[in-house]
Amino acid sequence: MGAQFGNHSPLPRNAELAEMLRGGATLADLGKRYGVTPATIRGHLNTAGWDVDGNPVGEAARRARLPLFVAPAWMDEALCAQVGGDGFFPEKGGPDEPAENTVSVSQAKRVCEQCPVRRQCLDYALTRRIPDGVWGGTAPRERRRLLKGESIDKPAEPDWSEIREWARDQRIPVADVGLISPKVVEAYRAAHPEAS
Repeated sequence: MGAQFGNHSPLPRNAELAEMLRGGATLADLGKRYGVTPATIRGHLNTAGWDVDGNPVGEAARRARLPLFVAPAWMDEALCAQVGGDGFFPEKGGPDEPAENTVSVSQAKRVCEQCPVRRQCLDYALTRRIPDGVWGGTAPRERRRLLKGESIDKPAEPDWSEIREWARDQRIPVADVGLISPKVVEAYRAAHPEAS
């Protein structure tokens, strides 16, 4: 049994979704039926190795004789499976919109921060190179960076009061409130490499 979405029916297993698509249903039909966007349905199918026509691809094609996708045991503990929602598979924007719905992505990441299986989820997405959705608290772009060996950690927020005090000691004019020039921050970091 899949996740429950509002007043709609629970989202069935991926193989059942694929069977409905092969029977003539569209992604839009399934989205309406289960109260999610077509992108959410597509994301679930892609993750399990099914195309948008309900046909197995890749490894799923080799295992097509299996009636259902067998999810790893840790997925039962995942918070996303309990809260559901489209935020984990946001729609990609058009030419005038951002590629990711940052509001949904940030909401999904907040759920992931509290998830007890976040690490397993991220490992799962990285080893399978899952291109869509939020997995283990990461968006697709962040996972691509991790796969390239790059860090996705954001630099620590500088101690602005310490920078102001240092700037005054150096006789660099700074206001008591407001923004500090990036050049002042750069000079501070050069003088205090341990603070970077």
